[in-house]
Amino acid sequence: MRTSDDRLFDKMREKLESLTGERADGTRRALLVGDLTSAKNDILATTGLSIDKINAALASGLYLTSNLLAAAGNFVSGSTGKILTADIVWGDAAEKTITVAGTTYTPDFGAGINFLIAGPTSDFTLANPTNAKVGQCGTIRIVQDSVGSRLCTLGSYWKTAFSVPIVLSTSPYSVDLLSYKVITSTFIQYSLAKSVG
Repeated sequence: MRTSDDRLFDKMREKLESLTGERADGTRRALLVGDLTSAKNDILATTGLSIDKINAALASGLYLTSNLLAAAGNFVSGSTGKILTADIVWGDAAEKTITVAGTTYTPDFGAGINFLIAGPTSDFTLANPTNAKVGQCGTIRIVQDSVGSRLCTLGSYWKTAFSVPIVLSTSPYSVDLLSYKVITSTFIQYSLAKSVG
């Protein structure tokens, strides 16, 4: 017996299939991103179907254009309506260098997951990140310069057990690895592995 969900699902598929239009050779034209957005909004408004059911219908064989495939940066920026591929995810996970402004390094969590602070030439501040997303996890590799002994101060969002201040390795060219997880937009839990490389 067909349920009301089945009937709504059929109505949604009919709407999307009407947008794809059959060609003379029996194939369908590609569903354009604008068509998809319009169709999803129309279907949501007229059928009450959840976005999960709409996406299930799309996954069941409707034709989509490559405009729905994610591009570099879409994963870390949290772009919606994109299909992720392994190369995009791994590309976005590649280590990004944090540039310094004076003696302050401010990671942009919308531009990367894993970061590098390479050879600070003085004591520095790792400021609160921009574009933090709850649940984001990653690492910041900190490499001392040829002198070493550079001290790091953290922005107020960075938290660790017992509020112990961060103490980096001091040897020249020593490498420390700060692992982080965004708990809230103003609470980033971190731990530090010292002298890892």
